[in-house]
Amino acid sequence: MNNTERSYLYKTGGLHLKALLKDNILKLDKTAGSYKFLTGKNETNNFDFEILCSVVLDVELPKDKAVFTGESFDDNHIPYKWTVFEHDTSSYTLIIDINDDTPIEIVKAEFYLQQKSIDVSLKLKNRESQIAFDPFFQPFGALLLNYLTHFKNGILLHSSGVKDGQRGFVFSAISGTGKSTMAALWQQKGAQIINDDRLILIPDGNKVIMTNTPMPYYQDVYKESVVSAIFLLKQSHYNYIKPLPGVIGITGLMSNCIQFLYNKEMVKKHLETITNITKRCNVYEVGFRPTTEITDTIRREFGGE
Repeated sequence: MNNTERSYLYKTGGLHLKALLKDNILKLDKTAGSYKFLTGKNETNNFDFEILCSVVLDVELPKDKAVFTGESFDDNHIPYKWTVFEHDTSSYTLIIDINDDTPIEIVKAEFYLQQKSIDVSLKLKNRESQIAFDPFFQPFGALLLNYLTHFKNGILLHSSGVKDGQRGFVFSAISGTGKSTMAALWQQKGAQIINDDRLILIPDGNKVIMTNTPMPYYQDVYKESVVSAIFLLKQSHYNYIKPLPGVIGITGLMSNCIQFLYNKEMVKKHLETITNITKRCNVYEVGFRPTTEITDTIRREFGGE
């Protein structure tokens, strides 16, 4: 099987990502959450980053000092630990140890951002049989998109998003505050759900674009929308909308970002990106009761139907 037949182009978050499966033991998983994000093999020479996936016998740790570590904290997620080793400002290595019955034991992802390349080495628990492989498998996919989105001046946000006619609304909050509930209320009123858990936001000229991302547990097609307003959700006994000007909106939005930054330069760029987003799209606090009255309130406020 040649490289062209093993190349796959995905689109998400304003990024075109080319995945190259270099070993026959890796068979593209057509049931994976990312499968419908494929854009077609005829575009494989037009990409932002190339993800080269290979199977190795063992993984050698980098000699550089670790600069960031983390681990899963939700019992519903695959248990894993991960470490970042920084080499310079545009190259670093991500190591993920997966403590589960999944086929992959260790992931080593070497990021070479200037070369637009991510070399992914996979140590498998069993090299004897072919495995169904998703280039955005959990937890690697979320970490990959976090760093690539940051490099491309976007943010990954705990949020739901809907497209209501020509308008797009983002609803951001910590887990359990109502992101999915708000998305479902809008769907009842005829809006399209972009995603009900996490979004990528990207400044684009004088606009902000939101897109969905591949999810590990279900399939969806790629979707995007211009953002008309960003809402930080609050549970409330009544509906209200309150503007959050300047630094209040910036810090509120920042608190709900999914980010694993490990040096001052990255933190500075992250803050600049959020500031650019809030300059193009106003941020509001919204308190709501879980009924479709809140959708009518927002439509009236923002020139809805």
